[in-house]
Amino acid sequence: FWGFIPGLVLVRLLGIEAAAFEPVAGCDVAAVVDGDTVELSCPGAPAVRGRLVGYDAPELFTPACVHEHALAIAATQTLRHAIWSAGRIEVVHVADDKFGRLLIGLRLDGAEVTDLMLGAGLARPYDGGTRKGWCQ
Repeated sequence: FWGFIPGLVLVRLLGIEAAAFEPVAGCDVAAVVDGDTVELSCPGAPAVRGRLVGYDAPELFTPACVHEHALAIAATQTLRHAIWSAGRIEVVHVADDKFGRLLIGLRLDGAEVTDLMLGAGLARPYDGGTRKGWCQ
């Protein structure tokens, strides 16, 4: 189901918007795991986690400090509210990551979730490299 799709690359690594790719038909967000990870429900496939591309949110389950944990809660709640408030949700499969998650883009009513989270100050741009800490 989630096999290789020719031409798809890590969208933000190359500076290409996820809007350049077509949504995956029938997939819905079943749950928000944290500020940059969701659980997807797709027809004919088991539930799978999707890592949102283009940004990194603070760690909810393994925070390095109280400040990071507070930011992680806010990021998770912001993402959850945005998803549940959206009239139209589009999941865009970009690639697979080293942890077995799907790398996905997510559009809510046509707007990129990456832009929402960065604009809210609850995430940082992320291209798949080394992540910065949140406790400085």
